[in-house]
Amino acid sequence: MKKFASFLLAAALCCIATVPAFAADSQITPDSDPKSASTELTYSVAADYIVVIPETVALDSDLTIKSTKANTEPGKAVKVSISGLNADGKAELTRANDTEYKITADVKQGEKALKNSDVVATFADVTAETAATAITVSNAASPDTNPIKAGSYSGTLTFTVSYEDA
Repeated sequence: MKKFASFLLAAALCCIATVPAFAADSQITPDSDPKSASTELTYSVAADYIVVIPETVALDSDLTIKSTKANTEPGKAVKVSISGLNADGKAELTRANDTEYKITADVKQGEKALKNSDVVATFADVTAETAATAITVSNAASPDTNPIKAGSYSGTLTFTVSYEDA
């Protein structure tokens, strides 16, 4: 009797083992042919970038924005835009200890005079250091017809980095 019960149990297990089992929505039945299913594989990598903007630049020197890495999706790019210019598209610098006296300077990229919101650098698929065309801040001018007063001057340009459509 024990042998017969063991035989029945083994036969039942063999029957169960012949029915294929698949996860998710694939339905496999004993009468389907072929007995197979497929699974979609997915993987995501987030965009990753490094943009280098100089902290301080003297007038009449190049201001160069660089990227050392920009792992971007197809059709996307890292863009850098400029702001902080006055209504005439010039940088304003204030004299130390005299906030009333301000000079202006031209802000250009190549031969193009810049204005607020202009994109000054675009980076996509960067794997080695890449530099945008240099920006120059030059031709300091007095607010009046007199020569520029002696002293130290400072001002600020702001750069906004965004990840968007190329």
